[in-house]
Amino acid sequence: MRDTNKNAVLRVFRTAYCSPGRYVFGVSCSALSVLLSGVPFYTVYRIIRIFLTASLEGTAVQSSDVWIWAGITVGSIAAGIVLSMTGSFMCHACAFHALYDLRMRILNHMGRLNLGFYTGGQSGAVQKMMNENIEKMENIIAHDVSNIFGAGLLLAALAVLMFSLNIPLALTIFAALLLAFLIQYSAFGGKQGQKIWTDLNRSSTELDAAFSEYAAGMEEEKIFGRPEAAARRLTGLVEKNRDHWKTYLKRVTPIFGAYKTITISVLAFLLVTGCILLYLKPGDHGLMMELLMFLIVGPACISPLMELVEFGADLRNLSVRMDQIDGVLDMQPMPEGTCKAPEGSVGIMFSDVSFSYQNAADPLRRMALDHVTMDIPAGSFAALVGPSGGGKSTAGQLLARFWDMESGAISVGGKDIRDYSTEALMDTVAFVFQDTYIFAESAFDNIAMHRQVSRAEVERAAKAARCHEFILSFPDGYDTKLGDGGHKLSGGEAQRIAIARAILKDAPIVVLDEAMAFTDAENELALREGMAELLNGKTVLMIAHRLYSIQEADCIFVLENGQLKESGTHAALLQKKGLYSHLWSIQNETERWQMKGGHSYV
Repeated sequence: MRDTNKNAVLRVFRTAYCSPGRYVFGVSCSALSVLLSGVPFYTVYRIIRIFLTASLEGTAVQSSDVWIWAGITVGSIAAGIVLSMTGSFMCHACAFHALYDLRMRILNHMGRLNLGFYTGGQSGAVQKMMNENIEKMENIIAHDVSNIFGAGLLLAALAVLMFSLNIPLALTIFAALLLAFLIQYSAFGGKQGQKIWTDLNRSSTELDAAFSEYAAGMEEEKIFGRPEAAARRLTGLVEKNRDHWKTYLKRVTPIFGAYKTITISVLAFLLVTGCILLYLKPGDHGLMMELLMFLIVGPACISPLMELVEFGADLRNLSVRMDQIDGVLDMQPMPEGTCKAPEGSVGIMFSDVSFSYQNAADPLRRMALDHVTMDIPAGSFAALVGPSGGGKSTAGQLLARFWDMESGAISVGGKDIRDYSTEALMDTVAFVFQDTYIFAESAFDNIAMHRQVSRAEVERAAKAARCHEFILSFPDGYDTKLGDGGHKLSGGEAQRIAIARAILKDAPIVVLDEAMAFTDAENELALREGMAELLNGKTVLMIAHRLYSIQEADCIFVLENGQLKESGTHAALLQKKGLYSHLWSIQNETERWQMKGGHSYV
């Protein structure tokens, strides 16, 4: 469940589980190392004081005291190094274990989400979440917490030391540092500062997306002679981003200038206060020594202050990143049953199924499927056709439970698909989509999909899918790496790889969603001939726009605007003179249409 606590650090530790004992030990070591980093400032002051006192009093320097303080200096540095290394190792080990567990928890959770999660434009957000957001949490766990504790200890120790020696000088330095911190914090504090920061981040994100779109669509823009229009939109976003940066810099530049001026001028403030005190108490050697100590030790306060400022900067974006992680973890997996995959050939039944991608409160809500009933007997070849947006692909995706239907039921083998386990349902249905993803693996692995199958079985599926010959033409045959960094496939080749996967899977139901979209007429005929034997006895559901490819279907279901308009065989539907007949006529005209001399002829 979403952590509603506003403290971003607590949310990090509630989301990523650390081993408390090891982590507390690591943070303690790191904090103590920061505390020890202030010791040399004090020991140097003590050594200088020994020499000055001897000079003022005309006595010999006590070398033993000098060596003691020198030894303390070296010892504190050595101890600080050991503690820093130990603390860093322990904190990083805890962070890596915690974030490894978090990544695995997110992956396991996403594995139980409905497949629609991956088709809703989530890939970029998921990639950012798994990389940038989680890495930012690593910075908090491994560095920031220990640094803040250490900075707090050091500031507390210095405060105790300084206020015990001279209250006016201590008030001067801490008042200056507090003022610097408040000035720095004011850059992003308040509603106005947060709005400026939010607007800048939003415009930067829009600009990044626009640049990507501009580069990706340049080919089409140039072909159609419209690069200026795309450039104008991009220019507008660049100017918008520039204006946000100007607003941001107008606010933070004087603030940063004042912050740096105050921190750099801490010694000057001390000198002013010291001179006033010496004027009031002339000849006070003790006061002079105290002023010297403040001038030497004072700069040690700047480093922990910087840690606090940087920590505040990290927290600005951390809450947003945590919201993104919580947003995924809050998604509820669809409940699943325990039924095992059915054996043998099975039928499909859509019973009064309704579904919409928009929620009920959306005024633009449109039903993707509206009370659809379809009976597809076991071993039959059924087809879904109709105008674009009619609900064809939605019906196929609901069969695989990409989403759950709002009402009605879908049965496979006489059982509601919600009664099957996800694994059983995936074993029952094989999909071939129009857009095929090719993994950065060998051709063999891309077909086998990590199933324990032999080379002969993979080759048999490849031959049936008509991809065996072009795979053999690759440099290393079936061992050739495909995808990113490997051999590039054409759209038709990638689709035939996907068909080989489905054939090898040997599921009782095969859904082909525009599976022939990238094949020419010759390859399509060869592909159908090769698939005919292996698809024999299976229940085949083909989603198609090309009506020529489904003439032999046992039943054709015609969908329009989410409703089932008519169903029957190819011949029966043509006789009805309905929507299917109209689509058939249009496609015939399209097939006969030619370009000649700038005119169309039929």
